[in-house]
Amino acid sequence: MADDVKFCASCGASIDGGQASEKTVTSTPATNITAKSFRCNGCGESLKIPKNARGVIKCPSCKTECVLDGLIKNAEMADKENINSGFPLTAKPVQLHKALVSLISENPNSPFDVFERAEVIREEHYCIPAYSFEYNGEAPFSYEEGKQETRQERGFSGDSETITTIKEVKWHTERGTASVSGALFVSGNKNMVATIQKLYAFSDPNQLVDFDYLEFPSDVQTLDYDLPQLAAFNEYVKPIVDELLIENGKKSLENTSYEGYIPRGGSYGVTYAKNFKIAGSKIQKDITRVFFGLYRIVYKYGDKEYSMWVTGDGDDFYTESLPENLYSSEREQLKSVLDEKTQFHSSLPKSKLGLIISGLVACLAGSAISFFGFSSILFCIIFAALAIPCGIFIPKIARKGKEHNENRANAQKEIDAAQKEIDDFNAQLPNAIQRFKEEKKALLGIYKEVSGNVEAF
Repeated sequence: MADDVKFCASCGASIDGGQASEKTVTSTPATNITAKSFRCNGCGESLKIPKNARGVIKCPSCKTECVLDGLIKNAEMADKENINSGFPLTAKPVQLHKALVSLISENPNSPFDVFERAEVIREEHYCIPAYSFEYNGEAPFSYEEGKQETRQERGFSGDSETITTIKEVKWHTERGTASVSGALFVSGNKNMVATIQKLYAFSDPNQLVDFDYLEFPSDVQTLDYDLPQLAAFNEYVKPIVDELLIENGKKSLENTSYEGYIPRGGSYGVTYAKNFKIAGSKIQKDITRVFFGLYRIVYKYGDKEYSMWVTGDGDDFYTESLPENLYSSEREQLKSVLDEKTQFHSSLPKSKLGLIISGLVACLAGSAISFFGFSSILFCIIFAALAIPCGIFIPKIARKGKEHNENRANAQKEIDAAQKEIDDFNAQLPNAIQRFKEEKKALLGIYKEVSGNVEAF
């Protein structure tokens, strides 16, 4: 059969004669042809496409042109790598826009104008090969258990008998076995290990979708397996399982005081534990290969592009970099002004007017007591002599005290004003976020049609 043999767009059967048009699917020799069933990107109609087919096919129902390269490559990968399930790409534009808004909003150093100037320029679709490790692990452990006990010793002090109560801890070695089970996902592609760990590592295996229902877009980019499963297990699964075994083993000691030492003045009958050690773990694993759908949202701010990875359902997201303006110089300048005002306020001496008035009152009181009481004439003269200068200078002192209080009040006002500048500066980003969400005007770019949709903010 010739290499340019044509096939029916609906059933995949060969068609004799003529040259293939640009809407015709071409294939490899008949010995390699295996019909695959896909759904139209427009209406969802089932389309049977020959394996290894390339080009564009028009749906007989809605006439949508479907690009086959991505879909066919996925099918080939599934056949080659025994893929039977995965997480599809099902997020809607409103979900992806909301994820990006959330990501930018959570960054405390986002530029104040980021919502006005950031532009979403493209949405990329990825199919990431991965491993599903269902594991059952166990490991023996040992620890020293101590039981605090008391005993009495009799003795003599002179002719009297003494009884001394002694507290001591007797230690012995105890052993146990820790066990854990669960599932972990690891990327089968080296470049995507960190991203998959953050977004999919602890996903629920029950949420996996059968391969026949994995509907990846036609422009999906499918990455290759280049991380062997044994390396994936040893580098990324075993360390996590071992840590879980340690945590599980220590939980069995929750009824003890796991401190590694004996507190002073411990109580009778209290049990202690120390020197917890876990031996080599044994981990049984069941490994399957899966596909993970990932969105990569690329947006531009200023002259630089940024990107965000989003799970297939749009519920979780991750990025390595964000638009940032650290505002370090502005914040430092405002803080410097505040520190200067605070230091000046602290340097002002406190008013002594109250002490002077108290002294005057005491003198006058003493004079009155001396005059009307039983004190001597000498005390009366002394108190009167002290009261007279206070009466002469008190108006002047009061004026100085008033000026002093006004200076301190003005200094405090300057401190409050400097603090308000800092607060207003720090409030700019939260205010911008709130205003953007209230206006419900989408970011510039490919998601502008979600404007006004509450679910997109």
